[in-house]
Amino acid sequence: MIGWIIGRVLAKAPGRVIVKSMDIGYEVMVDETALSVDQNVMLWIWHHQTEKAVTLFGFSSFEARELAILVAGTDGIGPGTAHKVVTALGYEALVRAVMTGDTSGLRPVKGVGTKKLTDILTFLKKSGKVAAAVDPRIGLALAAIRQLGLDIEAAEAVLIPLAAQQPDADVSQLSQQVIVHLARHKAS
Repeated sequence: MIGWIIGRVLAKAPGRVIVKSMDIGYEVMVDETALSVDQNVMLWIWHHQTEKAVTLFGFSSFEARELAILVAGTDGIGPGTAHKVVTALGYEALVRAVMTGDTSGLRPVKGVGTKKLTDILTFLKKSGKVAAAVDPRIGLALAAIRQLGLDIEAAEAVLIPLAAQQPDADVSQLSQQVIVHLARHKAS
């Protein structure tokens, strides 16, 4: 598996480049506006293989690559669309939209309608993996809360802003506060 390439762009076509690395030319799917011929590049690669093709999707960061892999877990979204969404919107904007629910900063992505984008954001939000990637305490606290059989969506709605407000709180402190909050709201 290829996970990372450093080299020089030899050629460019819409949506892809040929990167020369160690005298081998790799065809990599990229955001077509991001690179130019003769540019030195370092790309994180999502090496996707099927029975019919091997495709290398290039990203500017490891986090963007991992987010695209998560996006591809959405029903009806393949790796090409996942790559397009993450590279077109940008890692930070997509994560912000998932974490806050505010999609006003997201621009349209060619070939991805509002329904598909909503499905992607909903899937990422429900998975909890984006929040956990941004703040590992969130993933650990949600795992503990899940073990207790509590409502994960309600817990996440409380936990994400709580973690942002309390950057020094540890996992057990955050978990306790969420559990207490859920118990109080269930009782009322």
